Amino acid sequence: MFGFSAEGCWAFLLATPAMILLGACGAPLANQGRTEHVIGRASYYSIMTEIPEVLGTVGYTIYDKRETSTALYIETSWQERAPFEDEAAMGVEYARTRFVVRAQKASPQVFTLRLQAENQVQGRSDESWHQSVGAWSTSPATEMYEAYMLDIFTEIKLRVDAGLRIY
Repeated sequence: MFGFSAEGCWAFLLATPAMILLGACGAPLANQGRTEHVIGRASYYSIMTEIPEVLGTVGYTIYDKRETSTALYIETSWQERAPFEDEAAMGVEYARTRFVVRAQKASPQVFTLRLQAENQVQGRSDESWHQSVGAWSTSPATEMYEAYMLDIFTEIKLRVDAGLRIY
């Protein structure tokens, strides 16, 4: 009816689970080393003042800011930090993090805000996540890293939400 042979249908049916499995396995690898949170809605003023202020209090400096008619983009410089205890237990000797802020215009005065933290490490060459001695590589987020990021994301959310209140 649709021009498929019986062999073609069987080949498609057998290949579909493999494609789904490979797609599911590839997704975590693409985001390895990244933690992302949708903060919600925020004003232009809150994004451009509160976020740099919060990130500045924890040692991050703004490296790049871009604006278009429909979007805002802020990126910090990489900030080297001491590895968390659970990272050190995995062989991490050095760690660094940066933040990327993306906001899409939802209405004339409001943006939908998304924050991403990127994590890179250096460590012993015998660890599976380590690419080569001396090179920065991505590392899965550990429990302590996630908790640290959650604190920063929560503080930003509290500040940004406060900027949208009407009194």
